[in-house]
Amino acid sequence: MEQKGTKEIKELLDLALTGVEVGVAAQKDGHIGVEDLGLLLKLVPTIQPALDGIGEIPAELADLSTEEAADVVAHVMAKLVIDDAKARLVIEKALKAIVANYELIKAVKAA
Repeated sequence: MEQKGTKEIKELLDLALTGVEVGVAAQKDGHIGVEDLGLLLKLVPTIQPALDGIGEIPAELADLSTEEAADVVAHVMAKLVIDDAKARLVIEKALKAIVANYELIKAVKAA
């Protein structure tokens, strides 16, 4: 079986994790306001790469090898400076959130 790699998965996770990072930073002072708009600029470099290859995600996930899964975990560990167990939990939660958001978008478009 051909291995698709993990590039698109990592780019999508980068977008999701950067979104969380921006949200946490915006709430640091206890509220989100117009002064937090500049934080959104952190998202800009992650949006296009994540969207460009989003169609490849199902194939990447379908043929994900043990080595590739370890690569994704290592990527998240390095990005967030967390241990293996926390990285695996973050990936699981992020992928569930991404799927939920995708389903929401489909429902809104169908309305």
